[in-house]
This record gives sequence, C-alpha cells and structure tokens, in this order.
Amino acid sequence: AAAAAAAAPTPTLGKGEGEGDDDDAMAIDTFVERTDALEPPAPREYDLNSFELLRSADVFEGFDGAGGQRPPAPLGFPVWSHRFAKCRVAHGSLLPLLELHSIASQMTLLQVVSKRLARVSLAASTVDSTPAGTKEVFVLTADEVAAAARGLSFGVAAAPRDPADFVAHRHLLWLARADGASDGRLAESLPSLAHAMWRSWHASGWGGVLDEIPAALQPKLRLKRSETDGFSAKDFHRGSTHAAASWNAARGPVRGERATSTFLAIALVATHGGMDGVVSRPARALQLRLASRALRLTPEGGSHGTRVALEWSALGSLTAQALAAHATAAPAHARPELAAALADLVSWTSPRFHSEGSERNRKGSDAAAVLRDRLSRAASAVDHGPLRALMAPVVGPLVDAVIAGAMTARDFAESTAVRLQFASVESSATWAERRRADCSSRGVAWALLGLLRLHLLLPVGTPDPAAATRARLDRADAKLSRETAPTLACLAWQTRAAAATPPPASAVAEAKAEARSLAAESARLARNVVPRPDPPLWTPMLAEAARFRDQLASVERVTGIVAALSANVGAIDEGGTEATMKARAAATTKARAEAVAWLDAAGPWGGRLDVSFPGYRDATEPLQLAALELRRGLALLVSAAPDVSSDGAKARAARGKITPGYADAAAAAAAAHLLAFPPLASVGGGSAAALLASPATQRALSVVESVAWTRDAEARRGADATKGSAARSAAQLRVEALRAALAAAAEEASTSGSLSIEGWRRCCDVFASLSSLWAHARDAEAEAEREAAELFRSRTKPPTAAETLEGDDDKTEEEAYRRAFGDHGAMFEDLQRAPDAVMELGDDEGEEGKPKLDGVPRADADSDRDDDDDDD
Repeated sequence: AAAAAAAAPTPTLGKGEGEGDDDDAMAIDTFVERTDALEPPAPREYDLNSFELLRSADVFEGFDGAGGQRPPAPLGFPVWSHRFAKCRVAHGSLLPLLELHSIASQMTLLQVVSKRLARVSLAASTVDSTPAGTKEVFVLTADEVAAAARGLSFGVAAAPRDPADFVAHRHLLWLARADGASDGRLAESLPSLAHAMWRSWHASGWGGVLDEIPAALQPKLRLKRSETDGFSAKDFHRGSTHAAASWNAARGPVRGERATSTFLAIALVATHGGMDGVVSRPARALQLRLASRALRLTPEGGSHGTRVALEWSALGSLTAQALAAHATAAPAHARPELAAALADLVSWTSPRFHSEGSERNRKGSDAAAVLRDRLSRAASAVDHGPLRALMAPVVGPLVDAVIAGAMTARDFAESTAVRLQFASVESSATWAERRRADCSSRGVAWALLGLLRLHLLLPVGTPDPAAATRARLDRADAKLSRETAPTLACLAWQTRAAAATPPPASAVAEAKAEARSLAAESARLARNVVPRPDPPLWTPMLAEAARFRDQLASVERVTGIVAALSANVGAIDEGGTEATMKARAAATTKARAEAVAWLDAAGPWGGRLDVSFPGYRDATEPLQLAALELRRGLALLVSAAPDVSSDGAKARAARGKITPGYADAAAAAAAAHLLAFPPLASVGGGSAAALLASPATQRALSVVESVAWTRDAEARRGADATKGSAARSAAQLRVEALRAALAAAAEEASTSGSLSIEGWRRCCDVFASLSSLWAHARDAEAEAEREAAELFRSRTKPPTAAETLEGDDDKTEEEAYRRAFGDHGAMFEDLQRAPDAVMELGDDEGEEGKPKLDGVPRADADSDRDDDDDDD
C-alpha cells in the first residue's frame, strides 16, 4: 500500500499556498507523475531461513512432469531464496553443469531420429515405395518416445537452456501419442522436426551460460603481503589468467570435447563458489550438495567415446538423407541402386554394425573401399547440376571421412575407459593423440556436410513455395465462388422454378461433387499457407544466401581451410628439420587465424536472417542449420590443430627435456589419478604413486605450472613476475604431487596388506625426488646470494649520510658528487686549456690509440671503478 501511495500522482499547489491568498491557495497548477516507485530493501543475509534452505534439496515432486516423466531431484536453489545475493551467486555457479549435461544427453535421441529420417528418405526415393510400405518406418518405438520425454523434462525443469530449444521434442511427443498406427501426420512432420532438433542442439553450443566463466568461479587474486606493494586489485585482469584463457580457447562446441565438468568442479571448490564468511555456510553446504548431485548425472549416451560413436552414426544418416533427397533427379532404373548404397552407408555407421563383428568389420579397409565404389557409381547417375558440381570437392571427401571415422569409432569408444586412458603417461599420450585425430575427422565431416547443405539449398531463381500454395488456394477459392457456386445456384433455381426445364440429375451431382472437392482442397491448402510479409522479401533473401555462399562460405575457401587444418594435426610433435618445423608452424598459425576469423564473421549471420527476413522461417532455418554445421566443423578443427603459441611457451619452459604434447598427457594422467574416486589403482588403472613420482610427470608438472604462473603474472599487471617466482611455484606443485604420491603408496600398501618391493622402490623414488628438489632449491638460493654479493661489490659507493649532512659548502658537495659519479674531465683537458686552438690529426690520441692525457694523471683514483660500473 505504501508503494502504491508513493507511486500515485501527487498534486502540486499554487505559489500562493503559504501567502494567505485563498484563491491562489485553492488553485491546482499541475500534477507531477512519480514513476520512480520505491523498491523494497534487500533482505539481510542473516534473515535467510537456513533450515528451509537445506530442506529444499530433499523435496521431490509427486506429479508427472513434461512428457509424462517424473521431474528429477532438485538441482538448483529454490526460487524464494534468490532474494538473497549469496543464494543467487551459488545458484548461478551450478547452471553450467546442468547445461552441459542437457547438451551431452541429446546425442542419443538425435542419432535415433537421424537414422529414422534417413530410412524415410530412402524409402521415398525408390520407385516402388508406397505409403503402406513406409508406414512402419515412421512409427516411433517406446524407447525413442521415452528418450524424447526425458530430454524435454530435464531441459525445461532443470537446465538453463531456452525452452524454445525443445519445441520439436514437444511436437514429436504430441504426434507420437496421437498418431497410433493409422495417421500419417508424424510421417509428414518428421523431417522438419529432426532438422529443428539439430538446429537447436548446434545453437546451444554457442552462447548460453557456458559462454563465459561464472563470476563465482573466476580466479581470485591471492598474493602475499610482500607482493602487493604498489599493486591494487583493479590491476588484476581476470580474463587474461591461465584458467580464463584456457576456457575461452575452448569456445563453442569444443567445451563438450574437454573435461569441462572437472574444470567446473575444481573451480567450484577452489574459489569457494563465491561463498565466504559464516553467514554463507548454509548456502555453501547446499551448493556443494547440489553440485555433487549434478556431477553424478550420467548422460544418455554414456561415456564420451560412446557419444562419439553415436555422432558418427548421425553423420552417416544425415549424409545419406542429403543425397537421397536428390534421388528423384536420377533415372528410375538407377534409384534402387542408389537407395541400396545409401542404406549400406547408414548401416556401416551404425554402432551395432561394428559391435557385432560382421564380415565387413573383419575385412576393414577392403569393405570400406567396396562401399566407396558403390556410392560413387550410384551417385554418378544423379543428374542434378549443383550436386554434380560438388561431387569431387565436397561429396567425395565427406563420404570418405564418414566411412573412415565410423570404422575407428568402436575402437575409440572401447579405449576411452578411464582406467585404460590414464594407466600410464604413455597410454595417456596415445589416447590424447587418437582423440585429437578423431576430433579433427569429425570436424572435417561436419564442415563438409554443412557446406553441402548450404550450396544445395535455395539456388538462385527458386520460387517461393508459400507463394505457389497461396496461388493455388486463391485459384480454388475463386473457382468455387465465381464458377461452381453460381452454377449450383442456377441449377437450384431451375429445379425449383415451375416454368423452367429441370436440369439433368447428372449435372447437379457433378456440380455438387466439384463444389465439395474445391472446398476440401481449399481447406487443405489453407492449413499449409505460410503468412508472408508485404512487400515480399523472398528475392532479397535469396540474394543474401547467394552472397554468403559466394564470399564467406565459398567451396574453395572452406575446403582450403579444412585441408590446411586437418593436414597439420600433430605437426608440432612430429619432428623434422628446423626449416620443416618452421614451415609447419607458419602454416598452422595461418590456418588457425583464418578459421578463427571465419568463425567470428559467420557467427552473426544466422541471427541476421531472423531479423532481416521475418516470416520466412521455413527457408531461413535450413540455412541456419547449414551455417551451424559449418561452424561446429571448423571449431573442432581449430581445437584439434596445434596451437603454436601455447606449444611454444611449453617448449621454452621444457628446454628440450619433454615435448609439449607429452607434457599435456602426463599432466592429464596425474590429474586423473589425483581426482578419481575410487582410486584408479583399485580398478586396474595403474599405480598413482608410480605415475606421480616418475621423472616424466615431474617435468610435465613443472612445465605446465611454469606456463600457467607466467600467464597469471601477466594478468596481475605489475606484480612480481620474475623467473625465480615461476620456478618456485613449479617446485611447490612438484612437492605437493610427491606428497600425494606418498599418500597413494601408503594407501596401496594398506589395500594389499603389505609394502611390496615395488611399493618400497616407489617410496625411494619419491624421497629421492624430494631430496633432489631440496638440493636444487639450496643451489638456487646460494647462486642468488652469490649474485647479490657480486652486485654489491661492483656498485659505486654512494656518499654516506654523514657526508651528505656535512656537505654544506661547495668543496664538500663537489667531492661527494665526484665520488658518486666519477671524474671524466681529464679526457677533455686539452679543450679546457685551449678551447679555440686548431685541432690536428692525432692530437686527441696517445699511445696505441688511447686518449692523450698530456702526462696529467687522472683526477680521481675511483674513476677505474666508475668505468667498471659503466661496463656493468
């Protein structure tokens, strides 16, 4: 009520209000509208109901959610707690985990829908296909409906994604429940729904809460008091820290390829999630509980390797569907051969095909070559101009990449068990190289698929399909209203009029049948009419798409970037001559820069289509899907290609003792053993003590920490960034790793019941490493003291405090000045004696070219020491 009263208009009385004039006092001049309503004060942190806050995580909804699925356990803070700043910050730090899980869980449904879409397109491309023969292809199984329902339920109830991303899921569930086995609405809608799912999934990888590190998880400035002299917190640039730079480097869909959940979990613990102080303990406890619950969520596809296999299967299905869409351009007798070859491609990329140990899988490359030949012969019969132009540069490499990637997908999925990946530094390096190669192959496939789709969509001169539908609707309505309806009226008049001859019954029946047919056609066309803006923007939209295809997304430009990036994968660690290494580094740097510039330029293009051409979603959304596929492919290629600047920094820190790739693999294996629970040693993943204490791991940790510390020092803008500080930080990390190795050795001995010979040797290695670190630290400190002493002895002695205080006359001040800076006047004594004399050759040189002093000794004995200082 108080807020409403404050917001109400307040009358302002006239100027005679306080002067005693009754007329002026009663006059109302104006009304002043007050729009600045008072906001309620922010609640105090101590007013938070801690009991209700902690209890909110135990509440389970008792009703079914979207799609008939029971909502999951609460994964975020209750809505009423967002009034408190600490709860809002804690809730925001949990959102990236939920969005990451939602994106990763969609691959299973996308693979199933893509495979079904390919089967539908192949069935429709054959000559003898009939609706009855293709009906069972459109029927969704119970598992597929349940997968769509789970994705919709989690995405709407828990994930911070846009609810519009799940519109296709909702429509799919509606049609699946209403269709049964007779209606064909699901069959007609499946292509558009599948492409809408892919478009929303690709778009969710760009932007969202994963676009930037949440404020609560950003690195904090933690320095000793001695390091903060002349340095303020505003000089700390968080975006340039090692953690922030690593996060920003893996932008877009690349975050789904990295250990992003581990990164977020470490940041949540290391930064306290923005929770400090006693008053924040309830919010911090709930934050950790919800974070652990989110980390225990298992994506639909299972492990990362399994999701990679599903992605390859989806790529094969989408490639087959894109080619089958143009099967009508082939002769009738060649269509069955093309459909059979594309069906074999879909089966080849299916995960079950390679897991069953079939004959083709045993033959391997021979079967792949046979499949390529069959597809090449079948596709050559398609008489479609744009597709035939893309056969050599796009379609051929795309099919090769899909076939080769699907062959290795199963082996890659089996090798991604954590206990096998990080059992040793060598296995970690091997797995990292294979993962980089697979990421590059998927990038090539996605980029070529998007390029194929983009150049086949909406060629110049394509008519507006909505305009054609509108024209047919107008024609049906016009014929019904101007021809058929007047004819029926005349026939009815002739039938009723006594003087008129009755019309033939066949004419009346024919007119009524035509009226019913036209009315049904008009109703059907009215449902398919798409509203368009006036004036129409179809021609400008075609021009915009053609301009994008010809300039930024031309075939030559995109294929050149793809070839350059895929050819330089692993080039830094391959070795070779110095000239070869420099050429590879220059080519990689140029290709990465061009790809990054392409991603930055192509990013806003899809959004501009919605703004510039409203009302054309049926045409702009396929273009956006093609652009997103291109962006995903190039982003994966950029992440797989070596980063010359980063690898160069690691190589300089390693000083030739270890390669950058090997350092990353060793550090990843060490992190896996430190973070795994239960320990990897208990599940056959190797000994953590042996790995952490190995010389390779110790060097790798030193390299990685030195690079990270140097980057963080640069972000501090003025803090101490000496080389000794970086070495000291690296040594501290190595000591902590060795302590963890001792703890792991003790745990392994406790598990086995005795300290084995191998365990004793590991402990000896740990103590030897600790002793070596101590010896290096002692030698470094001695060297620093020796350098400081040498520097002190070579410095020019400044005037003492007593001399400075006593220097109240000219003679004392001149003597103090000469002692501090030396006396170089002897070198110019001839100029002082006769400044106007004529100089002759050799006047200023003494014996052997030394300055001539005319027999006069130097004025000060300290000048030699001063010259030494100048040399220093």
